[in-house]
Amino acid sequence: MAKANAKATTETAATLLADARAALERGDHADACSAIVRAWTAVPSPRIAALAARAAKRLPRRELPSAMAAREAAWLELARTRDPGVLPTLLGVDWPVHPRGGKARLAELVQFPPDPRIAESILTLWQAGRYRSNASPPFWKLGFRTIAGWGDPRPGQIVKRLDAWNRDAYFHNVRGLPTDLTVDAATAREIAALEAVIDRANPAPVSRDALFAAVYAEPESDAPRAVLGDALVSDDDPRGELILLQLQLAAKPDKKAETRVRALLRDHAKQWTAGIASERACTFRRGFVAAVRGGTPPSPKALANPAWRCVDELDLHYDLPATQVARALAHPNLAGVRTLAGVRASSLAKLAGKRHFDRLVIHAPLARLPAGITMRELWLRRPPSGGKPVELDTYLAWVASLPQLGSVRVLAVDLEESALADAAAWLVAKAPRTLEQLTLAPTNIELWRWQLDLTRAPGKAVAIAATWQGNLYGERYPEGLGAALAAMPKGSIARFSAHAKNRPDATRKKRLEQDLARGLRAHGLPTPNLVPKRVTNAR
Repeated sequence: MAKANAKATTETAATLLADARAALERGDHADACSAIVRAWTAVPSPRIAALAARAAKRLPRRELPSAMAAREAAWLELARTRDPGVLPTLLGVDWPVHPRGGKARLAELVQFPPDPRIAESILTLWQAGRYRSNASPPFWKLGFRTIAGWGDPRPGQIVKRLDAWNRDAYFHNVRGLPTDLTVDAATAREIAALEAVIDRANPAPVSRDALFAAVYAEPESDAPRAVLGDALVSDDDPRGELILLQLQLAAKPDKKAETRVRALLRDHAKQWTAGIASERACTFRRGFVAAVRGGTPPSPKALANPAWRCVDELDLHYDLPATQVARALAHPNLAGVRTLAGVRASSLAKLAGKRHFDRLVIHAPLARLPAGITMRELWLRRPPSGGKPVELDTYLAWVASLPQLGSVRVLAVDLEESALADAAAWLVAKAPRTLEQLTLAPTNIELWRWQLDLTRAPGKAVAIAATWQGNLYGERYPEGLGAALAAMPKGSIARFSAHAKNRPDATRKKRLEQDLARGLRAHGLPTPNLVPKRVTNAR
């Protein structure tokens, strides 16, 4: 009797798949999808599930509100209809950030009749590495038990492959999930025939791997990123939305787009930075990791990941072996790095060939640099762990000896405002004319110091742009700038502007402005209003 029932089931699946094929050939995608779903309930093969997901892409969807709270309320209301016809809409909306919100959705989805599209959505979520916090096991237990109860072998196969720790963490006391499924020859033939029809009706797009490879081949170009973004959006992949939004933001600021980008990165950054670095150390631009901060150079094995080709900014830990740094920088996947920070001059000495950087930040400078290395901005730092200060004359003598000095447009030295007068005199009288800006930027500017940008002005004067780097955490007042300004010769300051990186409180703001007033009064310049935007005051 059991054999007779099994034969009837497989015959039904083959017949339903044949019906789906006929429906597709006459252009009826809704009937085709319905037949595929029924065939999957008879024989829950992963290949049939994939066919259902592909067929469903041609079905209409409803627009849900863009605001998160309104969208979730509308989603839940729609799900409570239990109408399989709304599944393309429901499953086309990205899952919530927290597994608590995900479980609220899942509680509604498991009330639907068995459907391979629901199974595909949940299993894709697992494969993407979502919901891995301590709050997530109830979600996965419910989802995997439901899909396995529908006969799909994939949850059982996933659990079986997990190590003991993860199996116990996410699927404690989950036992007896099926891991095998036999598909008879007739059903297998119909699956293959239906796959061929869907491939003809929807020509297989260029593979994701090929689209990503096109981006890695031309990391500076927007065109391959836009093509990839469109393709991912059509597959309901949120990475595509990130790519398109960041391309849009690169051309024009938009607060709503920026808010959505932050939400996407909050939800998916861990997945999208896999194989490169922690999501906390990465910055995305134009949909890909573009900056990696504060770590060791990637190993040769890690550098095999072509995503490193999109990284143009690398900030390393300054105290690393020179050979390790040089080996990493010589890798072709890091050829696109244009901003390099946290390296010693001795590390760069081991680099061969020509290399240009937009910004090069060197710790413990004063060692020889290879002539093949050029840079637009050169920032000189002493090691942050108590390195001895370097005098301005020592910095400038070393800079003057560089064969690549003609390529430098901005020079920044690790000095405080007490060096202001000497720095201005050197910029006006001795600096090469190719140098456009000299910056005094002490190592600890992030805490309580000024950054001072000096540029030439007509005559023997300079223009000074001061940026207060402080915040609201009780750092001491840097009241030396006023005295440094007052000590400069009269007529040596043509313009002075100041702004704050962060908004200072009223007491701190008043003291900072009083300090500036004492120095600017001697030059006949008004005191700037220290707000988080640049306000220029000219004589």
